[in-house]
Amino acid sequence: MLVLWSLLACPAEQLRIELPKGGSNALSEEDIRRDLFQLDQLGDRTDPKVAGEGAARIERRLQEMHTLPGFGSSYTREGPVTCGQIDGANTDAVVVVALDERIGAARSMAPVAVLVSVAKTFDTVERPERTVVLCAAESLDAYLGVPSVPLDSTHALVTLGPMGGENLSSAESTVEGVRHVHIAGTAPDSDDRMSRLKAHHLVKHAERVRNALDGLM
Repeated sequence: MLVLWSLLACPAEQLRIELPKGGSNALSEEDIRRDLFQLDQLGDRTDPKVAGEGAARIERRLQEMHTLPGFGSSYTREGPVTCGQIDGANTDAVVVVALDERIGAARSMAPVAVLVSVAKTFDTVERPERTVVLCAAESLDAYLGVPSVPLDSTHALVTLGPMGGENLSSAESTVEGVRHVHIAGTAPDSDDRMSRLKAHHLVKHAERVRNALDGLM
């Protein structure tokens, strides 16, 4: 049993297992479950020390998806705000921020797991039309305080809210003159446990987010 849980806690990329590259075919329930499990094992991420450990875990996963550091030579800045980047054919960027409240399953762990899975869909030899920046931050304001890409080079900002339930909705606005698309599922009630999340729903959410990004390219 211990071996089984160890395997669940280790991404297939670390085990040198050959995986499908890029696109929706790269999405899997196993990845979602593994990322949820790893974040849940950290405990209370409202504690600053544990929040730093969570940022390191997210950074490692973005590295495994072959993203580049979002802040020059670094993936993480104070906050913490963690960003990975996929260089595109054009230098202007579509920035995706998973809003990680650091407490609750649908409100924190699920958006991050979806973000990592979306990063995996870009792990391909083909470059996207625009640069894609994938970040985890406690809030959009936290990201805007240390943006990975200047706002005048940001084509669109996409935020990922709570990822509970089976369906997603989106709403558009502008933030500091930049197009902003907020994508979210059902906001959980006070019972925001990981056991209430469905991995197959989150895989579908990741696919829909990727489709939305394609529409912004």
